[in-house]
Amino acid sequence: MNCLVQVVSAPAPQVIIDEDRITVEVPSADPVVIEVGVPGLPGPPGTLVPVVEVSGEAIDAGDAVYLDADGRVRRASSVFASGSWRAYGIAASATLGAGEVINVWTLHGVPVPAARVDSPPIASDNGRHLFTTTTPGVLSLTPPTGQGQVRFVVAVLQGADGSTSTPAVRLFPQFISRTP
Repeated sequence: MNCLVQVVSAPAPQVIIDEDRITVEVPSADPVVIEVGVPGLPGPPGTLVPVVEVSGEAIDAGDAVYLDADGRVRRASSVFASGSWRAYGIAASATLGAGEVINVWTLHGVPVPAARVDSPPIASDNGRHLFTTTTPGVLSLTPPTGQGQVRFVVAVLQGADGSTSTPAVRLFPQFISRTP
């Protein structure tokens, strides 16, 4: 069995993989967040299971998201002062408001079936970086340049065809720079 384990918080776990189960032991009394992806569940071979979180606002599937200080998922933007530029994933499901369960793609390098972009990119754009924008949750091929904006790459474009505004991407969150 192939398995990917990413510890988000806590001391390093001990992972025991048997033929029929995976056991993760963490030497901590504090709450621990661990992401586990097993290829083949729940989608086609090679897909990973999204992480389950709690929303802090209404979120659409495909929105770029960040984890706020209150531990809830909110839509990411490029505005430095808001702190929302720290995108860590893309919403795999939608919510109508705060306090709802939401699935989020968070594992670096994972293919994501749909991310919301500002305008439908064309096929020749595939392979380019997608940045946060001033519109919460929406990504763009154009890096932000305004005062107080953060250039933060969320993903690499993979499924552009010129007609969809929710193309497939590969998740690669990384800070680039901030304008003064």
